[in-house]
Amino acid sequence: MKKELKRRIITVIVGAVIMCMVSLVPEMVQAYASTNAVSEDAGIRAEYNGDSGVLTLDVSTNKAMIDFGLEDKKPWTNFNVIKVVVKPGVTHIGNNAFSGCTNLESVVIEGDEPLTIGRRAFYGCTSLKSVEFSKGTLSVGAYAFARCSSLKNVDMSGSQIYELGQFAFGECYSITDLKLSEYTKNLGDYCFQGCNRIKNIDIPDNLSSVGNCAFAGCELLEHLDFSERLTKLGDFCFIGCKNLQYVRLLRRPADADFGTGLFKEGNPTGTYLYTYEAGNNIYTPDSDENVIIRRAYRFDENSMNVSIPAKSYSYTGKPIKPVIKVTDNDGSVVNADAYDVTYSNNKNVGTAVIKITGKNENIGTLTMKFSIVQAACKLSVKKDGKQAAGTYTLLLNSRGTASMTLAATTSGNEKIRYTSSNENVLKVNDRGVITVTKTGTAKITICANNKTKSNYKPCSKTITVKVRKPQSIQVKSKKTQYNYKKGVKRSIGAQQRVESDLHIVHPILRLFL
Repeated sequence: MKKELKRRIITVIVGAVIMCMVSLVPEMVQAYASTNAVSEDAGIRAEYNGDSGVLTLDVSTNKAMIDFGLEDKKPWTNFNVIKVVVKPGVTHIGNNAFSGCTNLESVVIEGDEPLTIGRRAFYGCTSLKSVEFSKGTLSVGAYAFARCSSLKNVDMSGSQIYELGQFAFGECYSITDLKLSEYTKNLGDYCFQGCNRIKNIDIPDNLSSVGNCAFAGCELLEHLDFSERLTKLGDFCFIGCKNLQYVRLLRRPADADFGTGLFKEGNPTGTYLYTYEAGNNIYTPDSDENVIIRRAYRFDENSMNVSIPAKSYSYTGKPIKPVIKVTDNDGSVVNADAYDVTYSNNKNVGTAVIKITGKNENIGTLTMKFSIVQAACKLSVKKDGKQAAGTYTLLLNSRGTASMTLAATTSGNEKIRYTSSNENVLKVNDRGVITVTKTGTAKITICANNKTKSNYKPCSKTITVKVRKPQSIQVKSKKTQYNYKKGVKRSIGAQQRVESDLHIVHPILRLFL
């Protein structure tokens, strides 16, 4: 009797154990044995590849994933998801969709279609190292990537993300490189709190609102530059930023809302708040805040005036660098250590440019122009090494020809042009050699710097050349006595032809003086 009872009890126990094991088999098979699995329970198609650990999300009858509660079971809860790929067309990644997926290493979002990332979508994914945002990504929900402690590089520059929610990247301790989208307008409260390895963030010009404690505890952050569109800085925005050197603000709009305690506790003594608005009343810090308000300069046409001694300068052959004077709209002179000056196109004739660029805490670029005009020309014309006269007379030789050479030089060694007013009388080549063809008068014009872009003004000289035939005179034979030494007289006989202008055709004439 006792043996039979014992046998029955054992049978019942064994049966119960078997039933329990059978009920667990489907989940065990799903979690560990299945290579591929497909589900549409999330509102969109989710396909899992067990060999690669890749979960692909694609559209089905719906484009948006449903939102999950914090404790809700997801279709991939028991999968070993290493990578998530979101295909084009999906418009929403649901709340809490992958929260706590500690084996997830990468997320790739594809396509240009608008997409939003829900609240806590990837919260606490401690192995997540990279996220590729699509062009169509519009917003990142609160806590979406919070406490993803392995995330190092976050590049949103190719997306259209206009808003980062509260604590969106809070306590992502490994982020070193962060790039925001140019479309980003709002940073939620605590958005980057505790991201203590970020050194610099390029703030987009469209950013208008920064929430409370948005950069709190960013210990390596060195500086931040905000545009004129900024209208709100939340309370304790920069608290605990131990290496913060300065925060730069452009003109503060009238409706700006700057919170209290911006630079309280944990900031280095003497953190600068630079403002580009005249006067130091742009911000009134609490008495215990470590901030010094210092005016900086913004170099643009609306804020600065630049003057130089003259608007035009003559060409000198060397770079021309006029001394500039920069004043603000109040008429105060801006110290030269606030900007750098560069000159371009400032040697040759034309329009030169001066570029003034703010340096250090000063920003912006201002340009002004001045003219470089042609210098006076110096033209020198020589004949036989001596300065040429205004008029020359050439006599035809026995062959009926004559020649002469002019040598001209000018400022800048530019090409010189020789022209004859009457080429029937004489011609001149580009080397200044004059060749006579017959008697008459012609004018030789020497021109220089006739090019359109010459650095010197055009200049010229004119030389008149007269071409004549020699004229002969007849001297009859006769005897003449001349006492040339102590009364001694000797006879001189001469019969020859003498040409005018003392040109000797027959040099047999001998004169004894």
